[in-house]
Formats: sequence, C-alpha cells, structure tokens
Amino acid sequence: LYAYYQTIEKGYFDEIKTGLEVRRKRTGNEYVPTQEFDIVAVKGFKTQIVELKARKNLQQEFYQKLKSNGDRFGINKELILVSDFGRKSIFSENEEFIKRGKEDYGIRTVTDIENVGEQLTSIMKKGSN
Repeated sequence: LYAYYQTIEKGYFDEIKTGLEVRRKRTGNEYVPTQEFDIVAVKGFKTQIVELKARKNLQQEFYQKLKSNGDRFGINKELILVSDFGRKSIFSENEEFIKRGKEDYGIRTVTDIENVGEQLTSIMKKGSN
C-alpha cells in the first residue's frame, strides 16, 4: 500500500487502482480471477502496470510473468517491477536481473521504495525510452 499511496500523493495520474483483478466468466454466473495487478495507473491513453515484490532476490520468472500478463491485458503500457531489496550488496546480486529485465522484456525495475511515487511518475512522463 505504501507504493500506492506514494503514487497517489504525486497527483499526476488520472486513475490509480491497487489489487485490480481481471476475471473471466467460467460457467453460469461464476467468475474466476485470472490475474491480479498490484498497481495499475493511467495517464491519458497510457497505462502503467506495476508488480510489487518484497523479496531479497529477484527472479527471472517475475519478469516473465509481468511481461506475459502485460502483453495479455495491457495496451499502450509501461511495465514496472518495484522491489525493495535494500542493501547495496544485495543490489549487486540483482543487477543482472534488472539489466535483463529491461533488455529482454522491456520492464523497468524501481528499487528506490522511499521515492517510488516520484519514480513511477517520472517513468510515465519520460515514456518508454
């Protein structure tokens, strides 16, 4: 929730949702959740899909899943993984995942949890460079 409220405080996005579930109808009136997004933020016709991970170590599967779900549900989107793994020594262990996340999947990784709202706003303003 911290990342969500930090993003709201910046006042930049037109719409921000947290815990957004995508459901599909199965049988009768029963709907089954197929995916939950931690944060979805919209500015104009551009969408930011944010996955939050409170983990010591990043994993390639985090990027793969976000890319797959973003491609499936997002149009004109920016995919972002937010992870607060803290200490600088841990950053070096995760540096390869961060680099490959951007190169292989087009996903930006935000590690500055103290300024996450500012970071997400800045990424949206700059676009997908």
